[in-house]
This record gives sequence, C-alpha cells and structure tokens, in this order.
Amino acid sequence: PELQGDQEIVPFDRSDTNAALVRLQEILHDMKLKYYQPKPVQAAVAPPTTEVETANKGIEQEKRDSEAIPFKEFFEAVDNKDAKKMESLYKDKIRDTLKDEEKEFWDAAVLKFKYSSGDADAMVQLREMVKQTKKSNVVNQLAQCYEFGDKQKDAIETYKQSIQLCETDDDKVSCLIHIANCIGKLEGTASAIEYLLKEIKSYPAYGKSEDIFKTLV
Repeated sequence: PELQGDQEIVPFDRSDTNAALVRLQEILHDMKLKYYQPKPVQAAVAPPTTEVETANKGIEQEKRDSEAIPFKEFFEAVDNKDAKKMESLYKDKIRDTLKDEEKEFWDAAVLKFKYSSGDADAMVQLREMVKQTKKSNVVNQLAQCYEFGDKQKDAIETYKQSIQLCETDDDKVSCLIHIANCIGKLEGTASAIEYLLKEIKSYPAYGKSEDIFKTLV
C-alpha cells in the first residue's frame, strides 16, 4: 500500500516487530520513487581535435621516439660491454638532453658501466666523484662496483654511506637489501636475514616494505 497522506502511524508490537519494519521499508521505497529524481548522466563529449593539435601531438611523439633511440642503443652497448660505443652515445647524444640534476647520476652510472666492462680507471674516477657528492644514487654506483667486484666489505660500508644521504625510506630499503645480499655472500643467508630483522626492529617502518618482505621470504 502507498503512504497514507503526509503522516502515518505505524503500529509497533514488541512481540512481532517484522510487520512494522516491513511497513517502514514500504514507506521509504514509495518516498524514494516519489521524490528522488536522479539526474540524467550525460556522456562526456571530447572537444574536437583540430588539425594543428593533431600535428603537434605527432611532433611530440616523434620527439619522444627520437630521444628514446639513443638510450636504446646505449643500453645495448652496455649489454654488449662495448664501453667505447656506450660512452660515445652518452657524450654525443644523451647528456645534453638530461636535466642538470640528472647529469651527476648518469655520469656516475657511465663510469660504473665502464668499470664493469673492464676499465679499472673508471673506478678511480668514481671514487673521486663520491668524495664530492651529496646524492645517494651516485654513491650507490660505487657501492655496486664493489659488489660486482666481489669486494663485499667495501660495498657494505659504501651502501651505509649512501643510507645517510637517502631522502626516502624506499631508497634506504634498497640499500639495506643490497647490504643483506653482501652479508649473505660473506656469512650466509642466516646472517643476512638476522641483519634485516635487526634493522626492522630498530625502525619498524622498514617492515612495511614489500621488497624487504620478498627478500626475507
């Protein structure tokens, strides 16, 4: 039955509440049908794309594609341990496209790649860079050289140095995992796990990291 006028008394029997509750549901349903009128949803209409906009989008895409090609060739040279081609691509086609704040990291990364390709002098240059830098991602390049070169103790100390410069917990976690890997190579898996658990205990926020959890598992 519909709502009986503007007011209606609903009998309420404590021994049988179902009838009253059903009637209240009916009243609310009728009121919703009577008073609630949802606004029609209009499909969003995209503004027409002009020929100039289309042309500009094409130009931007071509620019992005052209900038990506040197990086693709760069990493192919890294994979092939072709240090000469890698350094040439970086100096001639990549470095000038980077933002100023990105150049120090990439300079360090190139030295790391050169070292991994057998250039011992690159390590000397990288050590000098690290003495002057305040960026953890630059210090990490040297730490990774030590790690790759099986100098785990030097790697651990350098990753610890990097942690002092990290700006985010995620960056710190990355260093902690590297340290744990180095400890694992020196002392075994149990010691690596013990190290991570100790760090989590001292700073519980580390325990929220999915990467640390995967490492522990």
